[in-house]
Amino acid sequence: MGFPSISFNVAQIDDIFPFHFIINREMIVVQCGKSLIKTDSHIEGDNFNQSFICNRPSQDNVTFEFLMEIQKQVFVVKLRRVENFVLRGQFEYLPFYDCFIFVGSAWFHRIEQLKDSGLTLQDFAIQDPVVDLLHIVKTQELVTQDVTDLMKTLKSQKEELKKLSLVAEESLSGILMTDKDGLTTWVNKAFTRISGYSLKEIAGIKPGDILQGKNTNPETISYISTQIKNQKPFACEILNYSKSGAPYWVFMSGQPVFDKKGNLTGFFAIEEDITTRKLAEDKLRYSEEKYRSIIENMELGLIEVDNNGNIVKAYQRFCELVGYNEEELKGQEAIKIFVPKEFHYVLERQTADRQSGKAGTYEIPLIHKNGSWVWVLISGAPIYNENGDVIGSIGIHYNLTERKILEEKLANAKKVAEEARHSEQKFLANMSHEIRTPLNAIIGMSHLLYDTRPSSEQKEYIDILSNSANFLHSLISNILDMAKIEAGKTEMNIKPFDLAGMVSTIQKTFQLKLENKGIDVNAFIDSRIKGYYSGDETMLHQILVNLMGNSEKFTHTGSIELMVKQLKKEDDDTVWIEFQVNDTGIGISQEDLKMIFDKFKQVQGPQGLKYKGTGLGLSIVKELVEIQGGVISVSSEVGGGNKL
Repeated sequence: MGFPSISFNVAQIDDIFPFHFIINREMIVVQCGKSLIKTDSHIEGDNFNQSFICNRPSQDNVTFEFLMEIQKQVFVVKLRRVENFVLRGQFEYLPFYDCFIFVGSAWFHRIEQLKDSGLTLQDFAIQDPVVDLLHIVKTQELVTQDVTDLMKTLKSQKEELKKLSLVAEESLSGILMTDKDGLTTWVNKAFTRISGYSLKEIAGIKPGDILQGKNTNPETISYISTQIKNQKPFACEILNYSKSGAPYWVFMSGQPVFDKKGNLTGFFAIEEDITTRKLAEDKLRYSEEKYRSIIENMELGLIEVDNNGNIVKAYQRFCELVGYNEEELKGQEAIKIFVPKEFHYVLERQTADRQSGKAGTYEIPLIHKNGSWVWVLISGAPIYNENGDVIGSIGIHYNLTERKILEEKLANAKKVAEEARHSEQKFLANMSHEIRTPLNAIIGMSHLLYDTRPSSEQKEYIDILSNSANFLHSLISNILDMAKIEAGKTEMNIKPFDLAGMVSTIQKTFQLKLENKGIDVNAFIDSRIKGYYSGDETMLHQILVNLMGNSEKFTHTGSIELMVKQLKKEDDDTVWIEFQVNDTGIGISQEDLKMIFDKFKQVQGPQGLKYKGTGLGLSIVKELVEIQGGVISVSSEVGGGNKL
């Protein structure tokens, strides 16, 4: 079963949260609590960042988006125009109004601070724990003095006990008295409230016999017993058990009471309930142990330093990382003992960031105790006290030494590989040049042999020689082109050219070449493509000739088509154009399509027949297309032709 919608008017909100304020999406304070207005009447209508300083979390310029990201955490903000006035609370987003409300309270440690701010306890909400805290602090100060006076009075005149007991009765701290044998003779109201036992229930009983339990520290019990036996004062924290069996912690201070003759007449003890504080300490200790255990198991070194860079705490993994023990490191200045001089500037810059509330990650080497360097990745963050002030920083260290060594090896290997690649390219260029010189002579001589009226058998031999030489010449040219592309030495030569004329020339060239084979070669040019276009004519010509030549190789009947289409016009100077080469060739299987642009890979024909070629043509085409910012793709089916 759900609850009905609950709403509060302004007066009710003022009663519950007199220090509240509401900010809109423009960070303007549109409403303030009555006590906050009493402190600074200029806040309402002002920008949040002009009236407040956000100490925790530390943020120079608080925005609406920042509050949306980090809700549900404690904020500590200071008033800019009122000295030492701190608000502690949280921001809550109100979706219906699209605004944030800050609910919290002014945070004081002494009654005097309250007076200096022009406030009284009536300016706080009834349920505000700060009121109780200030009462406790002030009452404790009064009680401490009262108790001191009481002890003196008891020594001089026992009859005054009844008068002073009226003061002790109303103390917020638990007070009890025993006789010289340690048996309870009197307790105040606060003792009954804390322990649950009335004077009637505990009178004549030693307090320890009824209050101490299974988890009370035996050493603490022994300490109290020894002090009582030796008639000496005692002070300690002890775990007691209430009448209901619930454990609670108290800070207990007591001392013996003597008469005028110096004879022991009894003991007087004050108990302050510290259960909340102890639970918070236990929770904090558990949290610290939990995260320290996680970090230790992750082999991360953890270190804490103060604002001067002096080591406050060094955890075991960090000690193992640098070869020192914790005692050797405590109090040492980290930058002097660990960091090489050439990296001091890095740590100094990071330390400045920590003190301004900024976290950071960086890499530096640390000097091991044996003198070697240990490279680490450090994640640093500021440490705050309860007032939101930075009191130091914490650093988590991850060992990067092995990675650094590997990086160095990889860098050396890369250098060797690049040198080898350069040598390979130089060798290919030189060898290709040397091979091409005699090869050109062979090709030229084969052409001359055709003019000598060879017999049919000789002509057959000359054809074989000519075809082989031409194939070898094509192979060498492709290898040189690929080497040049891989070396990054291919440069575009942009200039105006007649695109439609170039396409027409390519079509006519292949039509003449294939007219005896019965294969039609057609060119279809978009009617919008007219005049001159700026681009690399030579590179585009090589791409289209290679694609047409590829279709020629695999097409035995039918046709080859070169289509040029304008896709879109981005502006007056930029036009996207699509080139398609379609054929009615043998087609390519889906498996072979995956490797069609790979180097030195050739598609097999029927019955595993390999076609003549270098396996570089389409690879070069792909590289040249991508150099110009384009893309290339292929679609085909076995027996259904190709589309590039």
